[in-house]
Amino acid sequence: FFIFRIIFYILFFFLYLKFMKLYSPLGIEWLDWHFQRLNNVVQHLKNNGYFTYYGFSIWSQIENCALELQCIKNNIYLSHLFFSKIFYIIIYEVFSENNFQFYAQIIDKIFIFFTAILISEILINYFKKKCSKIELFFIGSLSYVFYISNPWTYKMIIASWDIIFFTFFFLLGIFLISKNNKKKGIFI
Repeated sequence: FFIFRIIFYILFFFLYLKFMKLYSPLGIEWLDWHFQRLNNVVQHLKNNGYFTYYGFSIWSQIENCALELQCIKNNIYLSHLFFSKIFYIIIYEVFSENNFQFYAQIIDKIFIFFTAILISEILINYFKKKCSKIELFFIGSLSYVFYISNPWTYKMIIASWDIIFFTFFFLLGIFLISKNNKKKGIFI
């Protein structure tokens, strides 16, 4: 049943992305403002050193970022911590700026996909003693479908949220602990 579930997960995810690409007005690619925001964050860190400013970066354009009170009055100055963007920084360094948007979107979708699988498998583990294999398949499938087709998840596909990385690692830890890999689960 595990192989059958994995096939279902993959098939449903690709069908969902295909459906949203065809019928959603925003598609399944990153929105332009989101790409520009992440590009600014990573470029600022690359130009000024990854560990300078305690690892903080900016969302806005790099030029004219004076922090004097008269310069930021009636403006918003947003910053991001280095660690919340670590996967994007690695992609930027490995694949260069030209391929950044393409590969970073793939990483987002991979994390969303595996987070949905972790949710399903944790629920299956929880109900394993109480339900039959067919019931477990439906429990896992429904939880997976509900997570993937959720509007919140769709928003993460078109404009990534940092919470998906935390959620993935948190659920991975719970999953490992539930499988009696307590040391690995606590480490994660």
